Amino acid sequence: MPPIILGTPDASQPISLQVGDLEVAAFSNLGIGYEGGGNQDRVLIIPEKRIFMISDGVGSANGERGSIIAVDAIIDRTRGEEILLMSELLDSANTRITKADRYKGTQACVTIAQIEGNGEIEGAFSGDVEIGVTIDNDYMQNAPHQHPSNDCIVTSCLGSTNYYPETIHAHLESGKSLFIGSDGVTRNIPFKDIAKRLHSSNESPIEIVQWIFEESLRKMKITMGERERRVPRENRTGKCDNFSAILARRA
Repeated sequence: MPPIILGTPDASQPISLQVGDLEVAAFSNLGIGYEGGGNQDRVLIIPEKRIFMISDGVGSANGERGSIIAVDAIIDRTRGEEILLMSELLDSANTRITKADRYKGTQACVTIAQIEGNGEIEGAFSGDVEIGVTIDNDYMQNAPHQHPSNDCIVTSCLGSTNYYPETIHAHLESGKSLFIGSDGVTRNIPFKDIAKRLHSSNESPIEIVQWIFEESLRKMKITMGERERRVPRENRTGKCDNFSAILARRA
């Protein structure tokens, strides 16, 4: 199966697919009320390598281009049989962004994870915009104000002068789920609520992802109403933004 890219106008609704023993659901959508132009998020799934990635382009820094370059670089780097660390893939994407747009300030915040056949997860973060990972009710996230234990990872974006990736390692047991979500999701649905649903629900991954999709849109509609009523930004219910998510459950 070739790499799957979500985030373009013709690929914005939740999808479901089987990747070996992983039941996977994902989406990337422009959102409601977003004022930054095109979708600056991209979801990348490389079934052959069992790699899952979300890139969240930095809006003030040519973000959509940053996500497109990151996706293309990682697809190119994963061709062939070479075994690579996820941090090495981020390094490749960072190099390409820097070389392509040295004077344009293009940046992207990325989370990438590979789930081996034995359930071992190797992942990497790069970005100071919230992109989180949770395995059911165990949290790993790079957002200080959302991480439940305040033991968090804060790094810098691909393309920035302070780029530096952080890595994670975990084990995905049978029946457990890996979730990756951009800040367009986690600023509208508290991360603990997503984890609770993963932990307590008997729903399939596509059913949970469909709930995340619809609930995020609902919160954005409320925010749009609050904006029209001139509610101060800090008191609004949610955030209008591009939003993306990946959920993979191991059989």
